[in-house]
Amino acid sequence: MARISKNIPALNKKGGDSSKQWFVYFNAIDKKTGIKKRYKYYISNKLCVRKRENAANSLISELSEKINRGWTPSDDINYISIIAKNKLAQIKPLDYSIEWHLNNVLKRRENNMRKKAFQTYLSTVREFIRFLKFKGIDKAISKLNTDDIIQFGKWLIDNKRSNTTYNKDMATLRSLFNDLVTDKLMFENPVKIKKLKEDRQGKSPFKEHQVKLLKDYFFANDTQMYLAIQLLYYCYIRPGELRLLKVRDF
Repeated sequence: MARISKNIPALNKKGGDSSKQWFVYFNAIDKKTGIKKRYKYYISNKLCVRKRENAANSLISELSEKINRGWTPSDDINYISIIAKNKLAQIKPLDYSIEWHLNNVLKRRENNMRKKAFQTYLSTVREFIRFLKFKGIDKAISKLNTDDIIQFGKWLIDNKRSNTTYNKDMATLRSLFNDLVTDKLMFENPVKIKKLKEDRQGKSPFKEHQVKLLKDYFFANDTQMYLAIQLLYYCYIRPGELRLLKVRDF
């Protein structure tokens, strides 16, 4: 049997499982980035098998004709997924992959976030996508549910993540999904998870003899460090803020 090219639209029937959402897929170059991407057009799982196949065949024919003319989904101002209903297509809001949506929200936020905070969010998204791929969860963003998030929580625990990291990851996803709910790409936020109890130990302050030991050492051996420590302590600022201080600030 001839192998179907991934650049030609084809139907994925999910192994013939009619309980799952079928989709037409193909690869194409994103003209904005020059990177080849996989695009998916979902078929309604409310249709019977025959109607799904008919809708998919009509969709494949239309897409093939457009591709032969040199079109790619990136030519559209807003690429939207086509959900085949009773007729060929009823257009619904944007539906790339879960990974695309989360990265898109991150891009919108990047300029308004500190670099460290952004990296933390990015790390959480990467871990969540790694979990989805490992579990074989491939669905429209609107189909993501609380059960998926619960499974992700178990994944974090199984991978020895601390309760603090677990809570931060869940808070990050909750925040990102809130944006997608606002964008009307999701009906509700799937992150409805209770926080885990965090066993936090308070930081112990230096004792008087330790403070004297440090002051004496830096005063005698590193006056610049001594001055920096004094500024941090008496101005109540962070090291990063200290680095940005200018003479006119005093």
